Amino acid sequence: MPFWKRAGRSQREASTPPARMESGLNGAQRRTVSVTLAHALETLDRIERLARLTEGASPLWSGALDDERRHGVLAAGDAMRRDIFAALAALRLDLPGHDIASAIRGEAGLLWSDLEEIMPRRLTGYGSLAPDAAETLARHVPGLAHAARALSELRNLDREQ
Repeated sequence: MPFWKRAGRSQREASTPPARMESGLNGAQRRTVSVTLAHALETLDRIERLARLTEGASPLWSGALDDERRHGVLAAGDAMRRDIFAALAALRLDLPGHDIASAIRGEAGLLWSDLEEIMPRRLTGYGSLAPDAAETLARHVPGLAHAARALSELRNLDREQ
């Protein structure tokens, strides 16, 4: 039995997709595709920032790209962005909006959790900890973890105060 008969629709109705599926995607698929493509854009932003770093510009990164490789990475990122926006337009999708205050609270909460994992009492799970290292970590990490936790709980980040 054809799909359109099983669904209780006429053949003509079956050939006309419902408005909610004008892109060929149902609601869950639309959300998944738009969130994934938004994540891809954010990842491309991070890749671009890394590609533009010069040697010594950040204590976190070393091994800056030469001009040819930097140009190649940036060109590839631009091409991917064009493809992402073309796909969004073809599927008639919008990028999901993100609430900045919620994102800050979430990131700070993850930071707090990460910092808790480098407390001396936790690091002993990886083996014995040298007393000097334990003292240094005990002096610095609790304050950082407390600050991250406080940031994750700030209510004044909300729009409605």
